[in-house]
Amino acid sequence: MAAKERSVTSDFSRRILRLDCRVTGSPLPASRASRSDARSRRLLWLALVPLAALLLVVAGLFGLRMWVYGYLRGDGFRRMVDQQASQALHADAKFGPLQFQDTEVYSALFDAVGHAESPLARMTAEQVRTRLELSALWRRAWRVDSIDVQRLGVTLAAEHPTPQEAPPLTENGPVTPPPVPASSPRRPPGFFDDWLPNRVEIGAVKIDDFSLAWNADKPESTGKLAGARLTAKPLDSDNRTWQIDGTEGRLTQTHFPAVRIGSFALRSAAHDLFITRVEGQVEDGGRIEISGKQGLDGERKLDLNADFDALPAAAYLPKDWRGRLKGLTHGNVHVTGSAAGDRRATGHVELRDGRLSALPMMDQLAVFAGSERYRQAPLQKARADFEWANGDVTVTNLLVESEGLLRLEGGFSVRGGQMDGTMQVGMARSSLRWLSAAGTQVFEQPERDGYLWTTVKLSGPANHPSEDLTPRLVAAVEDAAIKKAKQGTQSVLDTAKSLLDLLH
Repeated sequence: MAAKERSVTSDFSRRILRLDCRVTGSPLPASRASRSDARSRRLLWLALVPLAALLLVVAGLFGLRMWVYGYLRGDGFRRMVDQQASQALHADAKFGPLQFQDTEVYSALFDAVGHAESPLARMTAEQVRTRLELSALWRRAWRVDSIDVQRLGVTLAAEHPTPQEAPPLTENGPVTPPPVPASSPRRPPGFFDDWLPNRVEIGAVKIDDFSLAWNADKPESTGKLAGARLTAKPLDSDNRTWQIDGTEGRLTQTHFPAVRIGSFALRSAAHDLFITRVEGQVEDGGRIEISGKQGLDGERKLDLNADFDALPAAAYLPKDWRGRLKGLTHGNVHVTGSAAGDRRATGHVELRDGRLSALPMMDQLAVFAGSERYRQAPLQKARADFEWANGDVTVTNLLVESEGLLRLEGGFSVRGGQMDGTMQVGMARSSLRWLSAAGTQVFEQPERDGYLWTTVKLSGPANHPSEDLTPRLVAAVEDAAIKKAKQGTQSVLDTAKSLLDLLH
């Protein structure tokens, strides 16, 4: 009975509510079941939307990856790489066929011929390998953390010939088909046009065997660095400034002993190569350290400083002097000029453990002084300032001393192979006793630093110069001998014998 009453009451209530909604125009309220169905549909859509988005992203990434792989293996990517290398080197640059394994790229050959304004004459590379970082595509960049090169050779020339386009390369080397005009790389058409990277990011370049040659067309000044190992890292986003650090290598230069490189640090900018430090062991003995700057455009100006220690003097002297002066040199030199123009070097040099021998003037002094010590004179002091300019040499502030025997001060110059100089020569008073009055007649200047002095003129060919000291000593001894003969203190026979000894 109670259940029936509740049913009637509920039915009556629904009718009243329906009538009220008709009068007021309000919608009927949903039932609990319908509200539950709507909530379920909303939850389903909320789950499907992110899932669909995820599927779209995956599909997009897969499509992007396939597009990238297709582009990398196409002609457009290779043209882009050639163009980037050409712009960086100011050259016509070409890679050999590119081989891919996933994101790893390999080329057996690379060749570049420099433009007229480039300091590069030619560059060749073998076994170039790198790996692309595809994550950098999101910032529209081709990114490689490291480029590994087995062998790289660079040739520089002061006067660059008219460049020709680098020939195409194959696995078997260059071939010479009819030249094809260079063209700018074209973007591949398609949905991903706007994703194509517009710059290159490089982490480092590592070279196992690096060589650099310069003035190859000038035998008198040819030089080469061979067998070096180096790592180069860009210092800016435009890849215009590089830090270059290396070890090993052998440095050769015409007229100079070879140097075994220990280490070097360089910085290459848009217009200059800054040499922070190059240090090594000279193969003939001694050490050298170089720093400075080399211009890369225009006149290619040079400004270098070199400090050297324990270098054997004989290795840097003309052949005719190598047996006359021995010892170990230390000092510095400053070189300025341009690659194709005049050059100038100034510096200071000192000699340790020196010995002067087989010098004609010294042999004459040994005769006049009656002492064989002058023929092999040990040097306690030997130093000078020098200047070299286009083959001419000027030596100033020269000081050479063998204590108790001889001291030389002054300077000289060599121009066109001819020597001209003025020296102050000092001899110990004890060495002049044998000459008696003749000695003081030639060494007429006041005593200073324990020596009697005279001025000596140097002239003639640099490999066999003449001096005016010997003729003056001969004349002075001759006069003294004749005076003694006239005074009866020396026989004519003894006088003739003395003169013959001096002349021979």
